Amino acid sequence: MTTVATDITDRKQLNLELQQSEERLREITDNIRDVFFVETADTRQTLYISPAYEEVYGYSRDRLYQQPQDWMECIHPDDREHVLATLEKQQLGRKTAKEYRILRPDGSIRWIFSRTFPICDESGQILRHVGISEDVTEQKTVEETLLKQREMLRTFFDHVPVMLSFFSPNGQLIWVNQEFETVLGWSVEQLREHDLMVELYPDPEYRRQVTNTIEQADRSWRDFKTRTRSGKVIDTTWADIKLSDGSNIGIGQDISDRKKTILALEEANRELQHLANLDGLTQIANRRGFDEHLQREWNRLTREAAPLSLLLCDIDHFKLYNDTYGHIAGDQCLRHIARAIAETLKRPADLVSRYGGEEFAVILPNTAAEGATQVAEFIQAKVQQLQIDHGRSPIVPYITVSVGIATTIPVQQVLPDALVALADEALYQAKAQGRNAYRLYSL
Repeated sequence: MTTVATDITDRKQLNLELQQSEERLREITDNIRDVFFVETADTRQTLYISPAYEEVYGYSRDRLYQQPQDWMECIHPDDREHVLATLEKQQLGRKTAKEYRILRPDGSIRWIFSRTFPICDESGQILRHVGISEDVTEQKTVEETLLKQREMLRTFFDHVPVMLSFFSPNGQLIWVNQEFETVLGWSVEQLREHDLMVELYPDPEYRRQVTNTIEQADRSWRDFKTRTRSGKVIDTTWADIKLSDGSNIGIGQDISDRKKTILALEEANRELQHLANLDGLTQIANRRGFDEHLQREWNRLTREAAPLSLLLCDIDHFKLYNDTYGHIAGDQCLRHIARAIAETLKRPADLVSRYGGEEFAVILPNTAAEGATQVAEFIQAKVQQLQIDHGRSPIVPYITVSVGIATTIPVQQVLPDALVALADEALYQAKAQGRNAYRLYSL
């Protein structure tokens, strides 16, 4: 009798503890926001469903206890097939997770995420199913909003006229926009199988320079020669932006046409500058070209403390020539003299210009008096070799020139005009002493 009494007492104690455990569990499930439920394994009869069901689904628990299939009726028609397929897996004793929409009595729609687990006995026989359903409507709304924003941004990015590329913090290429694919010929899928930097910049040293620029990510624009998938090299400009998480956005443009336009404009400007400094008749530098070149060389030679010489050449008795042979012949004579003087100059920095009327100026940088004198003699000899008839010349019966030479080492305190004045005075003396001669003055 004592043994039986002890057994009954133990059983009562076990039942009491079980009852207390169930009460604690019910207290928890009755107060959570998610829907907790227990179903039979065979008929899916609802054994328990927490009060949150009424808040989430909008229907009473009593009705569900009486008509378990009402739960299926509240599922959105478009999601029922998916839910039924999941229930079949549940009947096989598998853990399941499903996301679906429900239609509440007030007509509103909510998103539900539900998970179920089988409860089995020691032999593995399924006794019941327990599960929990969570209202994830707010989360889905946020996800859908983010998805729409992402789609809007992607649409926007695919229509902006710049190339965009996005790299993860570890340098992995995530995506490129449509302009990137159009200009460079690479899609993000293709580039996942290739090294982007190697494909765009095959030269290792050049690639290193580009990589350094990307790593700086200082948002400044820099120009690069970029190779497309077809192998064509184009001019591009890029700016890189580093985000707070370490990821990187590259913004680029194809500036090939712009570069061509700039180069064409620069060439046009050079041509205009050349024409602006060119004498139309003789095709040598004009007075403007002379002034600019003299000032430029004066500044340079001042820094170098090197000599500079200037020759002023005047055609002897040119007015008599014009009066005798006419202005057309006079123009032709000027062209011949200009060409003859130009042919005596051998260095790029030397310049011959038409200084005015029948007067020509020759700038000789890095040339002292002796060298300038030799050039003057060469010019006079070259002109005489032309043997241009001048029957009324009181000197000889052909064209000759007189030359005034001035030489100096430029200094900041003296202007180039002083050298011009000195050469002009030397020319005056050469003409005063019978012409077809040269005179030299030093400053």
